[in-house]
Amino acid sequence: MADCSRNGGRLQFVPVLPPIITSLNFSFNNLPHLSSDFFSNVTQLSFVDLTGNGLVSVDQHAFRGLDNLTTITLDSNFLDFNSLRPVLNVSTLIQLQMRNIRNITFIPENIFIEFPLPNLKQLVLAGSNLGVLYLSDFKPLKKLTYLDVGNNRVHTLHVDTLPTLKYFVFTANRIEGDFITTCSDNNTSLFPMLGYLSLRSNGISSIHKSVCLPNLKILYLDSNKLDYLQKEMFLKFPKLQVLKLVRMHSYIKYIDPRAFANPSLENLYMSDNKIYFSSESISAQMFAGCPRLVLLQLDNNNFSSVTDAKFQELFGGHPELRKVYLGINQITNVTISTFKGLSNVEELNLYSNPIKDLPDGVFDHLVNLTILRLDDNLLSEIRETTFSVSTRQTDADENVSLPSVIAVVYLSDFVMSDQACLLSQSTSLLTAVLAAVLVVFMLTFLVLYKYRWHIRLALYEAFQRNPQQQQQQPEREYEYDVFVSYANEDVDWVRQELIPTLEGSETSLSAATSSTTSAPVCTRPSVSSLCCRRTSPGALVSVELVFCQNYVMERDDVLVLTLLAPISGRDMTDAISAMFKTTTYLAWGEEDDAR
Repeated sequence: MADCSRNGGRLQFVPVLPPIITSLNFSFNNLPHLSSDFFSNVTQLSFVDLTGNGLVSVDQHAFRGLDNLTTITLDSNFLDFNSLRPVLNVSTLIQLQMRNIRNITFIPENIFIEFPLPNLKQLVLAGSNLGVLYLSDFKPLKKLTYLDVGNNRVHTLHVDTLPTLKYFVFTANRIEGDFITTCSDNNTSLFPMLGYLSLRSNGISSIHKSVCLPNLKILYLDSNKLDYLQKEMFLKFPKLQVLKLVRMHSYIKYIDPRAFANPSLENLYMSDNKIYFSSESISAQMFAGCPRLVLLQLDNNNFSSVTDAKFQELFGGHPELRKVYLGINQITNVTISTFKGLSNVEELNLYSNPIKDLPDGVFDHLVNLTILRLDDNLLSEIRETTFSVSTRQTDADENVSLPSVIAVVYLSDFVMSDQACLLSQSTSLLTAVLAAVLVVFMLTFLVLYKYRWHIRLALYEAFQRNPQQQQQQPEREYEYDVFVSYANEDVDWVRQELIPTLEGSETSLSAATSSTTSAPVCTRPSVSSLCCRRTSPGALVSVELVFCQNYVMERDDVLVLTLLAPISGRDMTDAISAMFKTTTYLAWGEEDDAR
């Protein structure tokens, strides 16, 4: 596939592609109009994705020459059926997908008679604004097997026969009342080949009328208004294998005996319905007549106060039952008789229940159990005697794949250590608190160490320089006003330029000089102290610097630093580094007249 998506409108045509490339992703490119020569460089394409381009119009010859084109995706554009005519004229199309095109408010009558699309098998019109839908509009599509008109605003559905249709998606529409009509006037099926039907998120509240779906295997009725499941209401679907009744708009309050009776039913999903299974209106015989039932998902209902007898009646008598989901069901107590009727179950999910204790031998009746979920309960311990020896040593070689985030206990590998929990909850909490305190201490120490010289200077200025606490030093007379320390290579400049300038200035300063090989001398000048240094810092310089620092700090004097040349950080001692970090200094200019 060639990916030319998300170019921000900079790409207005398809460049030449290798002949081996037959799929093109040209989505999100700000392409309001599809010109006649748009695909002239890539006539070998079989798949084109034009999603999210803001398409408003298509040239009538835009797809000319694309003799192998079988799939077009036009999701999230601004087209209607009038501007779609050039697309519908592509007779080789097998799949046409047009999701979230809000400009489609109706399907023109006879549009598919004008453009019969003889090879089209899949048509998606989900997310449009269809209020009324006539299935007769799709009858000219002789090979249509998949139709998706979900997430529209269809409140009225006019049915008609679609003999080739196998998948019908009608989710999130506004059909109310009874189940959709599936029988013709002579009681034959309008959809004889239909195997998958999704009616999620509508307003269906009953299934009273006759149902003619002889090959339907998968039925989704999630989020409808069914609150009363009557006896044998699903026998109308003779080949039904998967039934979903999850999260109904009206919580299910009544379930008759044999409500789910169906000789073909294998997987039943009824989670998130808040069903009170202890209620007398919820029959313990609801699953009777389901000899092939393999999976029961009943998460997020209410099993509190359900007796062992009703529990066994609900789940017993199903020889094929292998997986049972009872998570988030407010189960508080289980006994050694609770699971007596689930001898063939291989996977039992009891997560997120307030179970506090597991009696010894509670799972002994589950002789085929290989997966058990007990996470998010209130168990303080699991005793070794909870599981029988035969249960713990059950041979389970099957490959069971579950998401890694799910806590799974493989009973074949179950071994209890002498200490079930290495750390109690209080110990774990204390460990976490101590670790947090240690981290805070280390961070604080690192910060204080980094700014230790700044802190020392701040403390000095706050306390040592307090006029009320500092002992004034007596005034003394000094022979010199300025002390200059210099390197040997600067001797000529110091004697010929610096000293004459200082002694001949208006201040008439008297300067004492010393090379770097002499001992340090620091005097108190009449105006300020001045130290000049050009050499790389060494031990002698450090002594001089510390001497001057101590001198001025003891006497509340002023220390003026003049930097004649940059100093490498690796040559600085700690004292010099601290001075440059915490004290303002003067940088001597590099110009000739400054030197």
